[in-house]
Amino acid sequence: MRRALAALMVCAVAACSSGGVAPPTSVTPTSGADARPSQPRATTPSTAPATTPAGPSVAGPEAIGASREGRPIEAWTIGDGPARVYVVGGMHGDERPAAGASPALLDALTTDPPQGVTVRWVVDANPDGTAAGTRDNAAGVDLNRNWPSPDFVAGPSHGPEPLSEPETAALAADLEAFDPVLVVALHAAREGPFVNYDGPGSQAARAFAAAASEHGRTWEVVPDLAWPTDGSLGEHLPTTLHLPVVTVEPSRWDRAGQVLGELESGLRGLFAVVAGPSDAPRTADCADHAIGLSCSDLRRSLDEVVAGADVSGSWAFLVKEVGGGVLAARFGDARFYPASVIKVLHAAAVGRSDVEPGTAIPTATGCEPPADGPPAAIGDLVTAMITESDNAAANAIQFHLGTGALAAAAEAAGMTDTTVHHAFGCGGPSNEPANHTTAADLVSLVEGIADGSLDSLPMGTAMVDVSLRSDAPPGWRVLAKDGFYGPIRTVAGVVQVPRPGTGTRHIAFAFLATGVGEPVEWTLDGWVAALVHSLDEG
Repeated sequence: MRRALAALMVCAVAACSSGGVAPPTSVTPTSGADARPSQPRATTPSTAPATTPAGPSVAGPEAIGASREGRPIEAWTIGDGPARVYVVGGMHGDERPAAGASPALLDALTTDPPQGVTVRWVVDANPDGTAAGTRDNAAGVDLNRNWPSPDFVAGPSHGPEPLSEPETAALAADLEAFDPVLVVALHAAREGPFVNYDGPGSQAARAFAAAASEHGRTWEVVPDLAWPTDGSLGEHLPTTLHLPVVTVEPSRWDRAGQVLGELESGLRGLFAVVAGPSDAPRTADCADHAIGLSCSDLRRSLDEVVAGADVSGSWAFLVKEVGGGVLAARFGDARFYPASVIKVLHAAAVGRSDVEPGTAIPTATGCEPPADGPPAAIGDLVTAMITESDNAAANAIQFHLGTGALAAAAEAAGMTDTTVHHAFGCGGPSNEPANHTTAADLVSLVEGIADGSLDSLPMGTAMVDVSLRSDAPPGWRVLAKDGFYGPIRTVAGVVQVPRPGTGTRHIAFAFLATGVGEPVEWTLDGWVAALVHSLDEG
């Protein structure tokens, strides 16, 4: 599969292990990805609609392969949105809630297609198992142990080699051809309902759980399963293709009709997170990048940066040409704790105010206004705040201007989901409520500073020059601000790209992550160098 940057990958294949930030819930290995069913299952009848519903946004069924016993494996395509979502049902044939609900879920989506996404839906990935009421396929192979993950182990129930089974081979080929940004596979576990995730899939897991729980039953978010999942789709996608995975697990004892509403609401909530608001700059605008680099190449390059950063939590970024289109985006509208990157907003608020740089204001010694320290020039405080990331300087500015001035600057910058609730160095994300922002908002902020529309401080005051590696293109310049709080890393800034005869182009970017591991390769200098390299390759 091409490693185009995924908005997220969601799998409900009871085979995903640890990753990310979520409630510390765990389950025991009595079901799902590892355990065998304690009771035989009845044969599940029809698995797909007989005909394709009328409408220009629905196509199918399309045969993508056949099972061991020759039963067709069919796919439908629904919608025409930019975010491509792959849905898999029936990987284990004995899990009636998933297998039974999948056709009805498909009918619901074809009747009312979700906006902003294109869905590729395989209703029954294991038709032989479904017909026999068994977990495995007709050859006795667990299709969720037959994927090319680094920990694949050959054996009677895993297959002699990865993708040895016609069912997994067909799915892998269709996934590669479709090149999704999100994959959903429907499963079931005795301990359900819960949602599990691997890699940076926390945002996706929470979106599904929140929407599904609106029906009255609580869906837990479980970051770790207690059983080995070698050779699973959940192990394969994050480790081999660097794609996050979420596992959706209704209870084995649910009836298909009972869980249908929860699954549909959960999926629609998840789709909405991927698609984002219709006016948000979330997806690539390949017609307007003007730097000679394809969107998919840039997204693939940035994905490799993430893979090298040992990120176990959620992550997001957005890269956009100032005054032009989005080059690449992932979870551009997902909320993150901003850390010190939000100090750029403080600098912008100073620039928009009538306060002269030499005006002396009290410095801050605590976490609550009013500031009571010795006075200092606000211009000097801005310099200390940006160049040294001085928390006391930022707090003095925040106490003097007030959060209303920060909110006004955010509104002027077109930031729609950014709020500063508390001072710096004062509890961080443990505050309730905590500060938050999005990649899209940070890009709007630095874009407003870069193009002058924010009527704020010059870029050289609101951000700092980043030292580029020796092989960076001549004349390129990067101004940026970073922040960190424990494993949280945030970066936002502008790349200046000289173009002879056409003037300087400006590329605005923002990159946010939780769960950044050690050694931390995702530093300001390291990430910006990788971004510049990606741009230069175009």
